[in-house]
Amino acid sequence: MANEMRKERGENGSQSAKTNREALVLEQREERRFRDALEDDEAREALKLLHAHDEERLSNKPEEHGPQSANTYRGVSSQG
Repeated sequence: MANEMRKERGENGSQSAKTNREALVLEQREERRFRDALEDDEAREALKLLHAHDEERLSNKPEEHGPQSANTYRGVSSQG
């Protein structure tokens, strides 16, 4: 009878350990999903900021082919 009780406790213990391991694995997967989603959000936000910075930089940059073209510059330098 005592052996049967020990055996039963051992089976329950291993089942409990298995359940705990499964719960831990599920918790780790959930944490990993959360971290990945957070990293995705951070990357998305960083891309938005980078795009906004590029737009701002391009809007402040003088046009390369504005009122004075390369020919105008050459004409001025050859006259001078």
